[in-house]
Amino acid sequence: MLAFMKLSGLLAVGASLASALKVNVPTNPTSGATTQIDWTSTASDPSTFSLFLANITDAFDLKAIIGEFIDTSLGEITVTLPTLVAEGGYVLNAVNAT
Repeated sequence: MLAFMKLSGLLAVGASLASALKVNVPTNPTSGATTQIDWTSTASDPSTFSLFLANITDAFDLKAIIGEFIDTSLGEITVTLPTLVAEGGYVLNAVNAT
């Protein structure tokens, strides 16, 4: 199981958007498996954003690009998570793509 605080814990989600976009914690994310990532947004959010998977203790330690220029209005995407080792934990960072 790939969880993002720890591989045995929960996903941490960090949003680098100055808005109300809220990315929800995926249910039972597993390394190398398909998972659904969903979010809620408001009219003041950017029309697109990007999602990056990083080391939880070092935001500059990028592990994967989950998606770029994701249409905010979709509300969810299904992705295959990268295969990662259970070390420390991971965080999803949402970044304004416009």
